[in-house]
Amino acid sequence: DSSTSRGLGDVYKRQVCACPDGFVGDGVNCADVDECVSGTDNCDVNATCANTQGGFTCTCNPGFVGEGTTCSTPEDICSGGFEIAALPFQGTGDTSMNYTNNYTLPDGCGDLDSDRGAGSSDLVYTFTATSDTVLSATLEGMNGFDPAIMIVTDCDDIENTCIDAAAEYTSNGTESVEFSVTTGTTYFIIVDGNFNSSDQVGEYTLDVFESECRPGANPCSPFATC
Repeated sequence: DSSTSRGLGDVYKRQVCACPDGFVGDGVNCADVDECVSGTDNCDVNATCANTQGGFTCTCNPGFVGEGTTCSTPEDICSGGFEIAALPFQGTGDTSMNYTNNYTLPDGCGDLDSDRGAGSSDLVYTFTATSDTVLSATLEGMNGFDPAIMIVTDCDDIENTCIDAAAEYTSNGTESVEFSVTTGTTYFIIVDGNFNSSDQVGEYTLDVFESECRPGANPCSPFATC
């Protein structure tokens, strides 16, 4: 900003400095405001605030999902699963947080040669496709958790609607599935433990994103495998 005064035919300009949002000071000197310390952030109570230069970020705590200003826990039944609204998506969680065992990965789904997760607590994410494409979902176990993942379209008929599943017996393992989706169809991503005889629970990270092998996104011949 500036102001102008006239006198004796001369024009004198005085510059006025102002600190931008996120800073305080007289304009000549500006200091960053730590919104996390001052309590002026809008992070959810289940999120962690991190100060940045002129602003701040909010990240949901382990076991909660959301964009940081709102954080919630996924439910362990399909009717109340956490909705994935946009891709790419990354969320962390913990199946030991008062969840129960509702679903079993069936023998024959994906590469499974036997049922998995029959004794382990599970929870559910949902995604409704807005275009015909191919998605990848990667589930990484942490702190000793041996995870399992399953994609279905009807949780009341898993045997017949299971699209893909992955469950190797590996502590801190990473399970990945790739599946085609159709516009308007809702898909249920079930995060489970790998054990049948005991309740295998723990922390995990789930990533869901469009596959690099989706049609039009890879250079492979139509006769080749991406």
